[in-house]
Amino acid sequence: METSSATEKLDFTNGLLNFFSKVDKRQIDGILPSLKLLSKETPEIKKSLLNQFIPLVSMMQEDFGENGYAKVCETIFPLLDELIYDQREEIRDKAVTVVGEMRKVVQENEKEHIMRLTLGMAHDELDK
Repeated sequence: METSSATEKLDFTNGLLNFFSKVDKRQIDGILPSLKLLSKETPEIKKSLLNQFIPLVSMMQEDFGENGYAKVCETIFPLLDELIYDQREEIRDKAVTVVGEMRKVVQENEKEHIMRLTLGMAHDELDK
């Protein structure tokens, strides 16, 4: 992934759902770290990655059960935590939108994380 061009990375990011739908359950652990790599890329790739989070969580829950769902949440939530404080406003705005929409697809435990994240953002706004 590190030697891929920006266009290849963007294509891969845009096709995450298609890619994940074709992998075996045993391959998930090896693939999820690529999301972290993509979260360090260009703003265009970061936005594309954020666009994939909600459908990816839903798909993992449906196709890979509790184990896949837990693994994708363990990967995605720390990335959301980082992207919410990205240097670029457009990335922060997109991450905030995703956090708000994520409540619709996650289970109760993750809703608590989203609530803490939302409260943290609110406190940050008050500190400005």
